[in-house]
Amino acid sequence: MSPVDVLGALRRHFIVLVVLLAATGAAGWAVWVSVATSYESSASMVVLTPNTVQGPNGKPLLINPYQNIGVQAAQVAASAIARVASSEEFVDQLARQGVTSDTTVEVAVAYGGGVVLSLVADNPVAESARADLAVVSTQIGRELRDRQLIAGAPRNTLLTATDLTAATVPVQLTSSRAKLVGVVLVIGVLVAMVAVVALERLRRSRDPATRRADEAGPGAGGLADEGDEEFDRPPVTTSSARS
Repeated sequence: MSPVDVLGALRRHFIVLVVLLAATGAAGWAVWVSVATSYESSASMVVLTPNTVQGPNGKPLLINPYQNIGVQAAQVAASAIARVASSEEFVDQLARQGVTSDTTVEVAVAYGGGVVLSLVADNPVAESARADLAVVSTQIGRELRDRQLIAGAPRNTLLTATDLTAATVPVQLTSSRAKLVGVVLVIGVLVAMVAVVALERLRRSRDPATRRADEAGPGAGGLADEGDEEFDRPPVTTSSARS
């Protein structure tokens, strides 16, 4: 169908088009109101080396653990804890403590030398997303401590995970809901166009004159009309002059 034919079909089946587009709009609105709004809060933690070292007389000396950020031990520990936080056991422990958010713990490779953990919580309730991050932070500290103690590490040599940035104010996430509505609208418009084209093809197949013109192809209809006019033209009669 040419663009002119498409425009003509849209005009002839305008009511069907309006009904389908209205149904598409209603479906999009239903998706928008039915999909729950989600809120996201994020925070970060840093894995630090011990704050003591062995002094010359055998006594521990206090040091600033931030001076050793980026050492291999802290990087390995951060990666290990991030993997632990994605396990089913860790998620079950959070659930038993009342966490209802979808939580994500990853190593923030963009900064911090691989020792910074990025914490994210998504929840339909804004304040729950923020509160759940506090539980996740505490649980990460416990997991890091317990695994070192199980390995037999002395307590004064334990790596620790401490909050680097507090949980942010939860922000509303609308991207997923907007994408769903967009998909519904696109599908609805495509269905409306296909329906109009199908109805137009059905109409043309039932119209004998239109069907003959379609089968003859472009230009044939004009020749046929000229031939018909030639046959329909009344005969010309001549009369001889009276003598």
